[in-house]
Amino acid sequence: SKPVSAVQSNVAASGGYYLSAPCSYVLSQPSTITGSIGVIALKFTTKKFWKNKLGINYDRVTTNPLAASNFSMLDGFGEFERIRV
Repeated sequence: SKPVSAVQSNVAASGGYYLSAPCSYVLSQPSTITGSIGVIALKFTTKKFWKNKLGINYDRVTTNPLAASNFSMLDGFGEFERIRV
């Protein structure tokens, strides 16, 4: 296989780091700001806030167990989401 080089200029944020990672060589300027890939996944849940502070309760109806997964701020990660993250 041929060697692949990545060249980073002024800023190589997480996307630049991601694309550079598998390369054989990474060239950058001494002042290049290089980001990293996030390794922590956080999810804020607000169910207790709505209930305890504002007196609002939520209920949901779904057609599939995964229909409300990931994007709902009401509940934390379920087992399926933990595996995926």
